[in-house]
Amino acid sequence: MVAHVNTVAFSVSTCCPSICMWTCPPSINAKGDGELLEAVAAPNEDGRALLTQAAEKMRLSAHGYHRILRVARTIADLHGSKTVKRMHIAEASSYRRIVPGRTLAAE
Repeated sequence: MVAHVNTVAFSVSTCCPSICMWTCPPSINAKGDGELLEAVAAPNEDGRALLTQAAEKMRLSAHGYHRILRVARTIADLHGSKTVKRMHIAEASSYRRIVPGRTLAAE
């Protein structure tokens, strides 16, 4: 069986579901992290600029930054896009909720 994570294909053997998450490569965007996430969810130049700007303006932690990247990759998948574009980053950023008591960075 071959599982596809966006544009990266992994050969996956059938394994026990209780240990699958530890032995098989990720098959959904939510489970990809680190180098895999950067490889499959790397935005184009405009998208990277917007993501950097949003990270500064929204004071995102590394977790928040990667969360937007994962959601943007999912949105790009739903649109049938092979790359994460500015519009996908913008839509993913719009789903972030503002934490009460946390202010946005001043310009």
